[in-house]
Amino acid sequence: MTNKNISFSLDKATIDELEQIAERNGLSLDQTAKEMVIDYIQNEKNKDFRLDDIKYLAQSAAHEMLIPLQSIIGMLGMVRNQLAHSNLQDREIFNIILISQKEIVKLAFIANNIADYANKWNTLNNNFRQLNIINIINYVVDLYTNEASSRGIKFKIAADHLIDTMVLGSETDLKLLFFNILSNSVKYSFNNKYIKILVKNCSNGLCIKISNYGVGIEDYEIKKGLIFSKGYRGVLVRDRNRYGSGLGLFTAKRIVDEHGGKIKVSSRKLPSESNEFITTINVHIPQKGVEKIAKKNIVG
Repeated sequence: MTNKNISFSLDKATIDELEQIAERNGLSLDQTAKEMVIDYIQNEKNKDFRLDDIKYLAQSAAHEMLIPLQSIIGMLGMVRNQLAHSNLQDREIFNIILISQKEIVKLAFIANNIADYANKWNTLNNNFRQLNIINIINYVVDLYTNEASSRGIKFKIAADHLIDTMVLGSETDLKLLFFNILSNSVKYSFNNKYIKILVKNCSNGLCIKISNYGVGIEDYEIKKGLIFSKGYRGVLVRDRNRYGSGLGLFTAKRIVDEHGGKIKVSSRKLPSESNEFITTINVHIPQKGVEKIAKKNIVG
């Protein structure tokens, strides 16, 4: 039994039960009425699924947003108190406001993740244009410098000065891509470690390799592609006080795919440490052949 929206089947007992209900109420349960009843039942079941899905997303996103929000509140509280009780130098005020602004930008990226999911990742956020990938990466690294420094984590960025670092892409999406990757790198790094970012030319494009030392990913989660699934969080992070929406790598893969690239993840346990892994994310963004993908989105 089908209609234009769903396909389903009924066993004889269910049909008989529906007819008996109709007869007791003096009604004629024709084919259309039966389908309407089943539509109602199916929609009620889907409501439960959608509610659970939305609830999970909202709860996870709320936890993730609270961290930068609390930082903003604290920073702005410092500004208020210092201005009221002392002669704080303009430069100090500027630095506090600057850090607060960075935290607000982080919130905007997190909100973009949610919006990206809600839009079912069907379209690009921005038109394509020529962009310097190093500038994109430096922009996102700057957002995390203070948070990383507070835990003794340092960024090491290396790139051959002779390579061509220009790519054709969406600025909003590429920033969101590296925001998601570096957010995970900082979040799951152990204290007093470093995050290494290497940029080089490879296979008619740019290869960006980002490595961090800390909480790892199980091999089967990578092989089965679980890490790129909507809402999935690795088994090794679930017992740790690190919140997340599970949308980071899901969105990252969508962005890389739209730019005609590839993203791969590896995670290897270090032999000298009982619980420390080196996790590496390799992103390949083509510099040639992407014009066909971007044809309808190119500006300037």
